[in-house]
Amino acid sequence: MSGPDWLAALFLLTQTDTSLFLMPALFAGLLTAWLIISPIPAILLSATDEQSCLMTAPGQTLVREGQGLEAIKLVGAGSMIGLLMLALLLPLAAPFLTTLHRTLAPHLNWILWSAVLFLALGERPRSAPTALSNWNRITYTMAPVLAGLATLLLSGLLGLILFHRSPLPLTVSFMNFIPAIIGLFSAPGLLMHVCAPICPRGSAGTPHPTKTQEMTQDAARRPCRVVLGEFFHATACGTLSGMITALIPALTGSVGALLTQHLVGTRNPRTQLVAQGITRMLYYGAGLLLLFLPGTPRIRSSSAALLRTFYEPIPAQVWLMATVITFSAISAWLILPVCAKGLMQMIERHGTRLPSVLALSGILVFVVVTTSLPGLLILLTATGIGMLPVLFQARPIQGIGLVLIPLAYALTQ
Repeated sequence: MSGPDWLAALFLLTQTDTSLFLMPALFAGLLTAWLIISPIPAILLSATDEQSCLMTAPGQTLVREGQGLEAIKLVGAGSMIGLLMLALLLPLAAPFLTTLHRTLAPHLNWILWSAVLFLALGERPRSAPTALSNWNRITYTMAPVLAGLATLLLSGLLGLILFHRSPLPLTVSFMNFIPAIIGLFSAPGLLMHVCAPICPRGSAGTPHPTKTQEMTQDAARRPCRVVLGEFFHATACGTLSGMITALIPALTGSVGALLTQHLVGTRNPRTQLVAQGITRMLYYGAGLLLLFLPGTPRIRSSSAALLRTFYEPIPAQVWLMATVITFSAISAWLILPVCAKGLMQMIERHGTRLPSVLALSGILVFVVVTTSLPGLLILLTATGIGMLPVLFQARPIQGIGLVLIPLAYALTQ
């Protein structure tokens, strides 16, 4: 599930002393560690959140080639590159943020509606077999488009209901959208692995994340300059989309992931994964550090908004926060291969059904304990909507209408 989701439960449902810097440091450290580690279930089990759902397609491409561990390491490498770009670019951009915020504030409504329109226009028909009749060809090619539009509209309607008439009690109102986000993005992929699991290694014709595969002759002959070109392409695209979503108010990290996908393209999964890692690190890292920079607008990412609910940042602590984020990122990056290999060994022995069942059970327990029966009903409703892209091969990013449409509507009033 999304990092701010379980952090919200951890920090807001427990009685803790938030007067010291220890609590925001723990918050930032846990969020950064989750940022590095979360691609493991997203790639191997399709258990994504709203910002990592676009990693599934390129990640599964490498998984089918037996390079699942490489896919996870690529996202981790992108996150570390994003940390470096954050240290280089944020001090340069900070002095101009106040002017940028004042300039864009009157236009945030149509910016968000443009993002919604961009999502709606992003679905494309798929090619149909020539043996199909005319009517069957039309229904086959248009199924992803209709499923994507239905997901966008239904998730937006659910978001409007939760925004204006949420069934959750006021005591847990800060978790208003959490069951819906889990149902839209995490639960559908886990259900698919429960119903159609990948079997342990040794089954005939079954791909596996740890299966080794020799490089093809074309890949072996590819010159080093192409690899470097892909590296700089991923860095440029991930940095651009990450800084846009981090610095422009009201844009979410999922919009940054969508921009990254369109900037990079879908032909090279490795470049796509590196760029997505850079975007995520810039979005979350800049959102936290901007809270501590004097003279900058305070509310940026969802994680920054959550931190403000229990702690008032002090500008003098910006270097401490930067140190915490750096140390947490490096520590999580070092244990990333160990965690990935542990899950892969579990898949080798038991297939993907057992870890998927365990993850689904954990999700249900988390939702029931934190939000009771109304949260469970929201989770089931959102899961039904989130299954549409999975069943009809549409883009799961359409579920972000849950957040974009209510926010755009509120800014239009």
